Amino acid sequence: MSIKNIRSFIEARLKEVDSDYTEHSDAFNVDNIGELNLDKAFHVFYADMSNVSVDQATSTDEVNVTVSLLTKTDRYAQEFLDEAFDKAIKFKMYCINPTKIVGQTFIKKVRFSSMRAEPLDGNDNASIIKVNLRFTVMYGLAIDLSCDC
Repeated sequence: MSIKNIRSFIEARLKEVDSDYTEHSDAFNVDNIGELNLDKAFHVFYADMSNVSVDQATSTDEVNVTVSLLTKTDRYAQEFLDEAFDKAIKFKMYCINPTKIVGQTFIKKVRFSSMRAEPLDGNDNASIIKVNLRFTVMYGLAIDLSCDC
C-alpha cells in the first residue's frame, strides 16, 4: 500500500494511449521542463487527500490528482489541440474504466473531475492539458508506524 501505486497506475494508462510518454519527475513544478523534453511528457501532482470512512480494519480515502500532459508540435494550433484533447480523453477513459482496477489492492475507484487545456508559456505550438482525477484508495489499519529514528 503506497501512494506510488497511483503514479504507477497513471503511467500504465498513459502508456496504453502512447508508449512514448515519459514522466517529468519534479515534485511540484512543470515549468522547468526543457524545450526538447516537452513532447509527450507528463507530470503527476497529488493535490489533496481526505478521509471517506474508517472501520475496524481499513481507512478509505480520496486523493485528488492532477495529471499534466505536455505536447509540442509544429502544426497548426487547432488541429494540434484537437489531437492533444483526444489523447487526454482516451487517457481519462482508460483511468475510469473499472476493468483497469480489477486486482488492485490499494486503488478501489477512479473518477474524472475535470480537464483543461492551456498554452505553455504563451506558445500555441506547445500545450499542457491538466486532467483532474479522484482516486478512492483503501489502507489497512494494521500498519506499523513505529520509527527507529
